[in-house]
Amino acid sequence: MYQQGDTHPVMWSDRLLLWALTILLLFTPLAFGTVEVWSIALAELLVLVMGTVWVAQMIRDGQIQFERTPFTLLILSFLALILFQMLPLPLNTIKMLSPAAYSVYSDAASALNIQVGWRTISLNPGATREELLRLLTYAILFWILLNYLRERKQIERVVVTIIGVGFFLAVFAIIQKYSSNGKIYWIRETAQGGEPFGPYVNRNHFAGYMEIAIPLTIGYILAQSPLRTDRLSIRERLLLWTSQHTSKSILLLFAAIFMGAALLLTGSRGGLISFSGSMVFFIIMAVMKRTARSRVVRLALACCGLVLIAAVWIGGNSAFLSLERLEKTFQEPSTEERAILWRDTLRMSNDYVRFGSGFNTFEEVFPAYKTSTAQMIFQYAHNDYLQLLAEGGVVAFGLAVWFIVVWYREVTARWLRRHDPLAEYMALAGMTAVFAMLIHSLTDFNLHIPANAIVTVTVLSVTLNAARVTASGRGSNGQSEHL
Repeated sequence: MYQQGDTHPVMWSDRLLLWALTILLLFTPLAFGTVEVWSIALAELLVLVMGTVWVAQMIRDGQIQFERTPFTLLILSFLALILFQMLPLPLNTIKMLSPAAYSVYSDAASALNIQVGWRTISLNPGATREELLRLLTYAILFWILLNYLRERKQIERVVVTIIGVGFFLAVFAIIQKYSSNGKIYWIRETAQGGEPFGPYVNRNHFAGYMEIAIPLTIGYILAQSPLRTDRLSIRERLLLWTSQHTSKSILLLFAAIFMGAALLLTGSRGGLISFSGSMVFFIIMAVMKRTARSRVVRLALACCGLVLIAAVWIGGNSAFLSLERLEKTFQEPSTEERAILWRDTLRMSNDYVRFGSGFNTFEEVFPAYKTSTAQMIFQYAHNDYLQLLAEGGVVAFGLAVWFIVVWYREVTARWLRRHDPLAEYMALAGMTAVFAMLIHSLTDFNLHIPANAIVTVTVLSVTLNAARVTASGRGSNGQSEHL
């Protein structure tokens, strides 16, 4: 049951879903990015609670239905592929589907002098099962939010929550940077070295969260102000500058500047390149839309300039040291080592080209392909695309690419037809945030960090629904639309 307007009473289940989502968005980045077993389990439990409430609500209403979207088949096919990787098969079938996996099993059998029975395409089905649970959690969250977040107020609350979390993380990270004893929260040491930033173990992943939050903040600022101020009289402009909307916009701009300054102070190469690329994307798309494009360009450029000023003001010399530090590493592969890592990962993906080595098996399979002399254990390929190709093969890679293509096609088609400020600018902001994450995924593994993956999934769903919301809170044709 969806709300039909602002006067419709809010169901307890709606409040519970919204609060559970709020807690999820607050908890995951603060819990060290949700990279430990306990925090992953709690995040999955929260999504399970949301799923249970959502299903119970449909049963109560006597209407069990899901949105018919082009994403459903893609997501189900992706999950089915992971299940197929875990399915025991005769060894001859394994030889036909994955010759590299067959070779591994045969060599192990010869070394141990044992007979090999049925085996799985995944070289570690237990690890693949863990990844399946995580990806299933993201899929459930995507479906719930896509079906639930239909009201204008709901969308605004989720966006404000992400912005608020981003602002808090930025302020906290800056304070910790200049008062740190090398520990997260001043008490927790990192297990594998590195340079933590804020609550994140890796500064690149903190930068990844900022790349999501900053575009949403800029989009929300634009959504708060009128499209045309040149037609206002002097008195009306004065009243506008003293209005609640202007005060809110100034506060949001302040938050964006702080988040940008924190991103700059991380010294993350991938983060800065992704943020810069996303701002270029933001401006190009605004010019293409031809709606208040000058305002968009001015605000985007002003934010970038103010971010640099704020970083220098807050950080002083350390801001320039952060820029110089872009070429230095802290328990991270250098540019040359990354190039070797990607080349070796590509060789691995060529051997497991059809169905991959199994999701979440990179750390175990990759050592056989490693040619780097660096004394490092590579848990990830530092390139989400290459790792997806190696672990899932061309089938998984094709499904993921097609999902992104369909998502951008659906959002863009609706965004080009919209003139409502919230729908227009939040759709543009969401596309920009996802674009930033796509760029950063070329050189890092942000999407393997549950906190960043969860906020990305949330933005994917919110953007789709924001692109069709109206002032009445319903679909652009006056009722709920199907995607």
